[in-house]
Amino acid sequence: MSQQPPAKARFREISKDDASAVVDLLAEGFPARSRAYWEHAVALLEDHPTPAGYPRLYTDQSYVEDANGGAALDVTDPKAVLGYVLGSLPPTVKVYPTENYYYFYFYHGGIKWAGNLRFDVETRDSGKVHMTYFKDFTAWQQDESDYTRIWSAADGVTIGPILLGCAKPVHILTPTASVRRIVNMTALSVVDCSVQG
Repeated sequence: MSQQPPAKARFREISKDDASAVVDLLAEGFPARSRAYWEHAVALLEDHPTPAGYPRLYTDQSYVEDANGGAALDVTDPKAVLGYVLGSLPPTVKVYPTENYYYFYFYHGGIKWAGNLRFDVETRDSGKVHMTYFKDFTAWQQDESDYTRIWSAADGVTIGPILLGCAKPVHILTPTASVRRIVNMTALSVVDCSVQG
């Protein structure tokens, strides 16, 4: 008798569009409660924001999902990694002027990769951004391969405008930016300029 492998679990974040399906599932799984009860419970959860000042919660579930995922990303291709990093960021990020680095990490194939985007004082005004990423070292893993690249408009990567000084935003767009992202970035730039003066 052949034994079938267990089904692979799939996970994703529940969005507001899923509320009706979640209510259906809860009403079916817990028939002692009415559908109206579960609709009210889900509505309360939707309207409950995380209080300001609370720390971000990291879970082992998200770690395992991250560590086992990402097979589609070619980590040997710096342009693919740059697209992944920038595509995963919100439209505006803070690059602290004391460092001029923006650090990131991700998991690929069970390995932690770390890196940074560097806005070098000598080259950032000419539209260049430095990127380095590498396997995060551990005692059992001594592979020292890293990938370093300087990106500019010649590569299809534009940065800016960069407003110098404390608490000034850096706006980054790549050629893969969607129309929505460009419109949002333009709106944020206008607001930043009007607020910052």
